[in-house]
Amino acid sequence: MEDSKSNTNKPNLECFICLSQPINPVATQCGHIFCWKCIKSWLNSKDKLACPVCKNGIEMDKIIKLFVPNAEFDNDANDIPKQERIDPQINRNRPSFVIFLIL
Repeated sequence: MEDSKSNTNKPNLECFICLSQPINPVATQCGHIFCWKCIKSWLNSKDKLACPVCKNGIEMDKIIKLFVPNAEFDNDANDIPKQERIDPQINRNRPSFVIFLIL
């Protein structure tokens, strides 16, 4: 049995296709994580672009490059589509206050 504390430097992610730590990790809009090479090969081999896990539609240019501490990146990361960061919308209907709990 592997000690969980000995593996704290590696991200706890697995590619849903190759089942190993993702190289050039990316996520689909449905939230599933893959190696860039794995999902690119999957999508290029299919007539219909769909997530291999949940079968939701995928647009190749909307795949999101993940920045994971200690993740592996190689030269294949250069062709991952560039996604612009979308700033979150402020919910003006929600009251803004802070609750402090004293235990």
